[in-house]
Amino acid sequence: MRLHLYNNMTKSEYDYTAFDIKDSRNFYHFSIKLRGNEETGEYTYTLYGDNDEVLASSLLQIGDYTPSNTTYSGNNNKYIQYEG
Repeated sequence: MRLHLYNNMTKSEYDYTAFDIKDSRNFYHFSIKLRGNEETGEYTYTLYGDNDEVLASSLLQIGDYTPSNTTYSGNNNKYIQYEG
């Protein structure tokens, strides 16, 4: 199996080889060692099988990353527009 990590902020990508321990019928259970150059943050992971079929995909977090929570509020029901 292959584990692909995609950093949602920096767009960096990493691939790891994963071997299922097969101690569960409901979950894939494996251990990987990070290289150490991965940025702290939120990643989208995709787990691929031996024939490159997608087995699982979701989010994971590396490090002590804390997302910024910004609350926007307007006075008198006015709209606030941000250009990005």
